[in-house]
Amino acid sequence: MHKDEETIAVDIALIPPAEIRSEVGRINRTLIRRSRDRGVLLGPGGGIAHITLAMAPIRAADLSAVCENLREIWERHRPLTLTLTGVSSVMTAPSRPVSGFDIAPAPALRALHNEVVHSLAPFALTETVPRMLAVRKGEVADPGILEYIREFKTAHAGDQYSPHITLGVGDAGDQDTRLPLPYQFINETVAVCHLGNGGTCRAVLSEVGGARPLAPLP
Repeated sequence: MHKDEETIAVDIALIPPAEIRSEVGRINRTLIRRSRDRGVLLGPGGGIAHITLAMAPIRAADLSAVCENLREIWERHRPLTLTLTGVSSVMTAPSRPVSGFDIAPAPALRALHNEVVHSLAPFALTETVPRMLAVRKGEVADPGILEYIREFKTAHAGDQYSPHITLGVGDAGDQDTRLPLPYQFINETVAVCHLGNGGTCRAVLSEVGGARPLAPLP
C-alpha cells in the first residue's frame, strides 16, 4: 500500500427497515444510560443500524467498482427475509460486554454473505491504518476495530459468520426490546458504509434498493 494513496475501511451491510432502526436507537440510548459508555453510538451523531455482510480496507479509487459489484449481487438476492431471534451479549474486552440482536443464519443470508465476501476480496488491502476510519471530532481510532476489519475474511466470515445488529455497550436481553421475538422482516436495502469505531457505519457511501433513500446521517 503506497503511503500517499487514499484508503478507507468499508462495511458492506444490510440496512434493516425503519421500525428496527428505531428500536435499535432506543435500546442504544438505554444501554448508554446504564453503562455510561458511548463507544458504540447509534442514531443522531453516531452510526446507522446494520447487519454486516463483509468488511475490508480498500483504496478509495476502487470504491465505485465495489459498489457496482454489490449492485449486481443484490439484484440476484433481493428482497431478503430475515428473523431476529433474540438479544445477547458478548465480551469484547474485560468487563466490557456489547449487546446485539441475533439473526437467524438462514441459507439465503449465508449465500449472500459468501458472495459479497468473495466479490470484495480482490479489492481488500492487507494493512489497516487509523486514517481509514470515519471518527468523530476528538475521537481516537480504536486499534481493536482496525484489527477486526483486517482479519474479517479469515476470522469472522464463512463458517464463522455470526449475523447480528449491534445495540451498544452493556448487557441487554430479550426483555429489553419491544419487538415480539422471534421477529421476521423483509430487508430491501444494502449499502457500502464507511466504518467508524465500535464497528459503526458512520457514513453511507452508496446504497441499493429500498422504497426511499436513507436519510443522511447527522
